[in-house]
Amino acid sequence: MRYDRGSMFDSYFIKRLQSMAAQYLAAHPDIKVVAVAGSIGKATTRRAVASVLSRSYRVRMHDAHHKDPQYIATELLGINLPDKPRLGDWFAAIKAAKARVGSERDVDIIVQEINTTKPGDFAAVGVYLHPALTIVTGITPEQMERFGTFEALAQEYMSIGTFSQYLLINRDDTDVKAVQFDVTPNFSTYGT
Repeated sequence: MRYDRGSMFDSYFIKRLQSMAAQYLAAHPDIKVVAVAGSIGKATTRRAVASVLSRSYRVRMHDAHHKDPQYIATELLGINLPDKPRLGDWFAAIKAAKARVGSERDVDIIVQEINTTKPGDFAAVGVYLHPALTIVTGITPEQMERFGTFEALAQEYMSIGTFSQYLLINRDDTDVKAVQFDVTPNFSTYGT
């Protein structure tokens, strides 16, 4: 049988890795996750947060970030996966994930960028990821073509509050209309 990228095999491996990421975080409940989401400024914010936290804590930040939210599990586990993985890459990732799940804790904090490419992406991430803090860098119309309306885009971003313990929202780059979709009382804003 021939392996085709994007096949049902990819879906199987992604779900398996997501499950292993959940196992890893459950096995190490003292590891805190700081997630960074938003229409703009995610990479800069992620690097700045990791830099500041690394002065006092052991921090993991996956620098080669994939835009596809399906790769968040591998990044959480500190596993490198090519943009277009082959079958052997998936097997290597599963092997590395098993080793990571069974290993001693090697970090205190994971700084993780999370993306959305379509409605429902964050809900899927929330099944296995429960950040102590999520920083929303901004919600701007740049991604509206995939969501149809600004309201749908804002709802997707604010849904992060259903699985994050605390939200920190950049009020300078977030339309005030977006905050009406907040689903948690545990949030603050920052900016001028």
